[in-house]
Formats: sequence, C-alpha cells, structure tokens
Amino acid sequence: MQSTATAVPDLVSVEELDRKIFSCAARIDAVIYEMLVLIREFDLRGCYLKYGLASTAESVSYTH
Repeated sequence: MQSTATAVPDLVSVEELDRKIFSCAARIDAVIYEMLVLIREFDLRGCYLKYGLASTAESVSYTH
C-alpha cells in the first residue's frame, strides 16, 4: 500500500509572515503615494488637455 502523505514544506514563523505582509503593504503604499503625486502634477499642469480630455479623472479612467 502506498503512502498518501505529502511532504510538508518548512513553515515560517507567524512573526516572519507578519513582517513579510507588512513589508509588501509598505511597498504598495509607497507606489500608490508616488502615483498620486504624479496624478496631482498631471492635473495641476492640465496635461489631460493634450489628449482632448475634459479632466484628469477621465484620463486616469482609461487603461493602457
């Protein structure tokens, strides 16, 4: 009879999981902040007008 047990990977500690999750969240927050700063500049400079759009909101609603 064959064993149905599978190898269990080494588990990291809860503290390590917490650290990794918070590290990812911090990087995501930093990128979102950077994007918002760029969107603000785009808006203040009226860059959306170059594309014949009515607003920055209309511009960022398009996917590239």
